[in-house]
Amino acid sequence: GLAQLIGSLIASGSLTGRELNAAAKMQLGPGGQFIMGDGSIFQMGSGAVLIDSETGVLQIRDPNNLTTGNYIRVDTGDITTYQYIAGAYRAMKSLRKMEVGVGNNGATVTLPGYWPSQPKIQVSPNALQCYNANYPSQSQQLRCYADSITYNNGVVTFVPRAYLEIAGGNVYYTLPVPVVDWSFMEHAVPTTVQTTTYSVPAYAKNIVVTGKIYAQDAGGAQGNTVSMKCLTASVKVNFAGVFTTITTITLPPTNYNLATEPTNYYKTFNITLPGGYSSAQYIYLVADISYGGYNSDFSWIYSFDNMKHCWLRFDSIQWTVSSSTQLASGTLNYVAIAE
Repeated sequence: GLAQLIGSLIASGSLTGRELNAAAKMQLGPGGQFIMGDGSIFQMGSGAVLIDSETGVLQIRDPNNLTTGNYIRVDTGDITTYQYIAGAYRAMKSLRKMEVGVGNNGATVTLPGYWPSQPKIQVSPNALQCYNANYPSQSQQLRCYADSITYNNGVVTFVPRAYLEIAGGNVYYTLPVPVVDWSFMEHAVPTTVQTTTYSVPAYAKNIVVTGKIYAQDAGGAQGNTVSMKCLTASVKVNFAGVFTTITTITLPPTNYNLATEPTNYYKTFNITLPGGYSSAQYIYLVADISYGGYNSDFSWIYSFDNMKHCWLRFDSIQWTVSSSTQLASGTLNYVAIAE
């Protein structure tokens, strides 16, 4: 039946019954045990604290609002907070194992400590290349992700990766390197004229090179007459360390002032190269200038300094690129979260 204590009861043996109601306090002595059988529920107050031995759940509710107030649920292996929203309790926050850090792009990262399960890992740029200036006409986007995630006896490794994706398209540059003014006063014919180098990016193909050249050289002078030479220019391109002859141009004797760039006298040439190398390659123009075999006399108008020149112009370069994906250099942030 029911035993109700108004004062105190001290039992040295056992008390057996269905209900025991103590109005003030129940106290166990040293070494005492409070044992509840299967399916027991331990409730404090009106349910602010509830322990369910059958499900292994501890709930702590707001004692001032047991109906719709916030509460915490301690379940086997997890702690979750709940809020009453839109007519029902919704899980808000849950206890998770989390690690944040920074890793090198493409290098394996081992997460510190031991993990209860394989975590979800997100990566984001930290100090990372996000643009390749060699492809100014192409759309570019950065793709980041956690790759090769492994979980072995609580140890987690992964590889943070970021790729720069470059769309295909055409690239065109006018005058990619400075014009060369080569004085025959300083470099006597035969001589070789060369432009500076230009770097063509990886995977460029159908590379169209156009250039211009003009040269004249004076021989001797007598009285008011100057003897001008016929010249021959063998024009070549060096791409990826390989020379290719573009054309041979004959430059008849003329008597121009070549102290400035001879815009109206240039001879034009061009060549198309297949390209397609998997790495960037250098390109430059070369002209071998030699004597063409005869001279012609002209009135001596200009100084020798202004008549004895070769101008070599790398006029333009154009290529096409296929869409490509390249590993971006730098570091990434990461966040790992496990249940």
